[in-house]
Amino acid sequence: MPAILDQLDPAEITGYARLYAETLDADNMLAEYLPNLLVEDVMVEINKQGNITQRVAEYTAPDTTAPLGSREYADSKISMQIPPMRDSMLMGEYDAIRVRNNPDDAVVTQAFRDVESVTQALVNRVNRARAEAMETAQLALPELPGVSIDYGDSAARKETVAVAWTDTANSNAYDDYLEAVAAYDDLNDWSCGAVAMSNASVSLFMRSAQVRSVVGATASVARFSDVQDALQADGYPPIRRFNRKVAGVPLLSDNVNLYLPETGVTAGNTAYGLAAEASDAGLAGTEAPGIVVKVDEKENPKTYVTFGIAWAVPILGAPNAFYAQTR
Repeated sequence: MPAILDQLDPAEITGYARLYAETLDADNMLAEYLPNLLVEDVMVEINKQGNITQRVAEYTAPDTTAPLGSREYADSKISMQIPPMRDSMLMGEYDAIRVRNNPDDAVVTQAFRDVESVTQALVNRVNRARAEAMETAQLALPELPGVSIDYGDSAARKETVAVAWTDTANSNAYDDYLEAVAAYDDLNDWSCGAVAMSNASVSLFMRSAQVRSVVGATASVARFSDVQDALQADGYPPIRRFNRKVAGVPLLSDNVNLYLPETGVTAGNTAYGLAAEASDAGLAGTEAPGIVVKVDEKENPKTYVTFGIAWAVPILGAPNAFYAQTR
């Protein structure tokens, strides 16, 4: 085995990549609402709950057998294959020579930086998929022509406001907000817990004449804290700013406000399946699913290739839990 690989244990590399992925998801709203689910397979099954009401127990007389409930979810399951995504980085001969001339195992250090870069690329693609699924209840995979996923939302899950918020003098931004919360609550068996808005939407909301009137603002822009206080006083969920981008492109459309479920509601997950490369890292059983990253050393010329793979896809059991309002 080449000397560099003696210092790069395959299990350690993948473990490092997974820990790094966790840090990337630590302050990520998308991961909060679609948390990771490890699947020891490349197939996943979704229990559709979007239009199914919650079951309710019945009072019975003492010593009476409990009523037998029907398994309504059994007819509402969707099975899908988890698609793979890949990324790699090359540390070429020139780079390898330069880092070799530096002390403290510089090649190994650079290799782990490449592991972080590859892991970041995989998580970026996962986040694009999460955002698209939450906003549209669909997932297009342009890398795989003809492959797409429709999570089967209700037509009532999305709306466009009557007067665009860009018309700050005449828009009914506060009413739009309250009415969308009411529509969300009517559509679901749980309440709306927060509303994700871009900076652009927040700015228009605070500049709305109606919003400024509600909070008693005399300036041309209401204070964000006053807006949040007014919503709380009226018993409505708060605004959550969300402006995360990948390669300069917003993950959520900046003209769409996304109404989110209350705490404790799991509307879906991000399924990470089983990669064949997990066996190369000595991973088996419950440790096998998830991101796998490996470093290969090649001769003639001397190069190092960092390769990452993840079988990952968002799954929405309750697509109506994410209500999209175009402002």
